[in-house]
Amino acid sequence: MIVALLAAVLIVAFSNSFGRAEPTGNYRPPLPAAALDTGCYPLPDGVDFDFSFQVRRDGDREREDGIRRELRIQWNLVDLEQASKDVLAAFTDAGFTVISDEERSATVTRADVGEVSWRLTPLDVSPETVVQGWVVFDLPAIARQSDAEECGWPSVTKRFGKDLV
Repeated sequence: MIVALLAAVLIVAFSNSFGRAEPTGNYRPPLPAAALDTGCYPLPDGVDFDFSFQVRRDGDREREDGIRRELRIQWNLVDLEQASKDVLAAFTDAGFTVISDEERSATVTRADVGEVSWRLTPLDVSPETVVQGWVVFDLPAIARQSDAEECGWPSVTKRFGKDLV
């Protein structure tokens, strides 16, 4: 009995030496780059959002006036008024001219890009909730801008085919 107990104690004491992985405390897989940071389908030059958000969907849509890009993001941690100001500032700081600006939507233009518009939809949640609302952008369609392998991954680009929508 004592020998068995001693053997069990020795096995536990030296178990890390017998091929077990060293605990790192990090059990999450590496995350791919954020959709707008990959260079695959970027925003127009100079447009950089200064608020927390995540891309939920990005893709081209056929409309009566041709093919346009529809980008859907969720904004975090700020109210509708602040989100509206922040989105507008991202475009005007990049040299866009305001065509119209309302509480929940705006349209801007720049000669090398054309018209860009968006509408904001706040969620009916408490101010402590992380995700506070949606922004849907209507942008000119662009071709893939990089040959990187990850540009073909819908989980990275958020460009889901019709079968994944």
